[in-house]
Amino acid sequence: KTGRVQGGGAFAFIELNDGSTPLNLQVMVTKEAAESSGVELKAIATTGCSLVAEGELKRTPKGVKQRVELKCAKVVYSGSCDGSVYPIAKKKTT
Repeated sequence: KTGRVQGGGAFAFIELNDGSTPLNLQVMVTKEAAESSGVELKAIATTGCSLVAEGELKRTPKGVKQRVELKCAKVVYSGSCDGSVYPIAKKKTT
């Protein structure tokens, strides 16, 4: 759905959604995991891109918005979505 690169380009948080629920899964991808999979963090953090993520589902520390997040070990970048043709709003859909 959307993402943001953090830590001076060291990692990215991706809000991933497969469409089966309005809720997102937060995926944390390190620069090393992205590069070993042959993709750039900037490419996978764009709104509307299609990804396949593999890793370990972990509990997040108390006080964090998400209960769990996926610590990504491997990511496959399947492609982008042209926002001018298929606009995707950041808000929840009804």
